Amino acid sequence: MARAMKDSGVAWIGKIPRGWAIRRLKDCAQVDLGKMLTPEPKSATDELLPYMRATNISEGEIRRSSLKEMWFSTAEAKKLRLRNGDVLVAEGGSIGLPLFVAGLMDGENICFQNAANRIRWGDDAKFLYFWMSWIYESGFHLNNVNAVSISHLTKEKLEVVPITYPPLLEQRAIADYLDQQTALIDQRLSTLAEKKSVLAELRKATIHEAITKGLNKTSPMKNSGNLFIGKIPAHWKIRRIKDISTKIGSGKTPLGGSSVYVPDGVMFLRSQNVWDEGLFLDDVVYIAETVDTEMRGSRIKVGDILINVTGASIGRSCIVPEGIVANVNQHVCIVRLRNKRIASFVARSMQAYATQRQIAEAQVGAAREGLNFEQIGNLFVVAPPVDEQLAIANYLDQQTQQIDAQLATLDEQVQVLKELRKAIIHEAVTGKIDLSGVVAGR
Repeated sequence: MARAMKDSGVAWIGKIPRGWAIRRLKDCAQVDLGKMLTPEPKSATDELLPYMRATNISEGEIRRSSLKEMWFSTAEAKKLRLRNGDVLVAEGGSIGLPLFVAGLMDGENICFQNAANRIRWGDDAKFLYFWMSWIYESGFHLNNVNAVSISHLTKEKLEVVPITYPPLLEQRAIADYLDQQTALIDQRLSTLAEKKSVLAELRKATIHEAITKGLNKTSPMKNSGNLFIGKIPAHWKIRRIKDISTKIGSGKTPLGGSSVYVPDGVMFLRSQNVWDEGLFLDDVVYIAETVDTEMRGSRIKVGDILINVTGASIGRSCIVPEGIVANVNQHVCIVRLRNKRIASFVARSMQAYATQRQIAEAQVGAAREGLNFEQIGNLFVVAPPVDEQLAIANYLDQQTQQIDAQLATLDEQVQVLKELRKAIIHEAVTGKIDLSGVVAGR
């Protein structure tokens, strides 16, 4: 017999089983915001304790080696000390991302900063965790946050989040079921991640080997004179980027920043659009033609090499293909070569270990991650005869296309599994999967 269902009264939740309720978090749980950063003690009795940040939540577990410390009063430490079964929810950053607290040892004192809210649930906290996971994945919080300047999921907003409320035994049965199902999916996702990692390293190694050693494995070798490049074929040379380029420069942020973006116009490339595999334009933005004209000095041309020069993606690069009309911001550097015929080879050279290690070396001792134009110009790349450069570039196009196709297949499998995981959680926490007759095992 089909399970009797009723309207939940909340459109995005839909129908739920009869006997279930819809409650607000504050009606069935305690929600607490963490403590503002306090780098100095305020009294002699304050304690220096490790604490969780939004960054730590995104790690998916409590990694003690990455925790920072700050000062807590005795009362604050008592109130904000985490215990197993708590659910932390990111207040900023990955807004609404939950973490189920587990693995804390007896007497261990770990607290949390005001970049996180803690939910302390009186019933089965793992059910709560899965509920918070589902609404995070569904994008619920994106429409439910304070976003005057930077988005935040405040304690007050979190407290009124609705939650399905099954009988306690069914909460436990659902949590047990989802523990088992998500563990199986997560194991498959982990296997796919390992395969992707192997392929990614193969891609890098293939590029490096061809770029620095060539395609003729019998060629006599010599020392290049550059520690990072190592030995190269005896008839090859090395050159600085500045010696083979006519332009090394980047764009700027238009006056008004993101407020000047328009629905249609000239593509405006940012670092998130530049990848070693090529330009990714899913989230590209546009500027008006008048703004592009004002910034005409940073218009890109076919065959230009684009290099990310700031942040976590520093050194990521690709070549500008045919059919792209665009400008760039200050986080993307344009390298325009004297001889466009060798652009594909030089673009691949930028991705080789030899060049990436030079980029990493340039960052040693720097106050912040960033490459300036002088550093880019001083990067050494190998310079075989032009016909060899063309042959190597063609070979790498073929090899990387094969690897990229395998990576794309793995990405599709990952996406299918993630959607399956999300669907299973949704079906369970809203009662579409009937576990009312299951005896909880915990």
